[in-house]
Amino acid sequence: MGRQIAKRPRKKYNCSMAELYAGLTMVWRRQKKHEIKFEEENTLYYAGIADIRMAAVNSARAMPDGQARGARSEVLRLRMIEKLDEVAGRWNWLKS
Repeated sequence: MGRQIAKRPRKKYNCSMAELYAGLTMVWRRQKKHEIKFEEENTLYYAGIADIRMAAVNSARAMPDGQARGARSEVLRLRMIEKLDEVAGRWNWLKS
């Protein structure tokens, strides 16, 4: 059975993450300001939706970036490389 590797997600926006979060924050603040008007015009909007969406934006903003997520595996990889000589030496000793 072959090893499955997840594809790296591609961004669907043409800006930096900071600009994306700033834009989303601005949009949801404005939506909250005019929430009553939105509710009158469209039944898909309801009280509190802006707060829910802002919480989602803040949660995404608080997530670690790619480098922080990969830091632990990188440290473990480096430790494994350091142990390679020791393990190879023991293997060669066992072979003889």
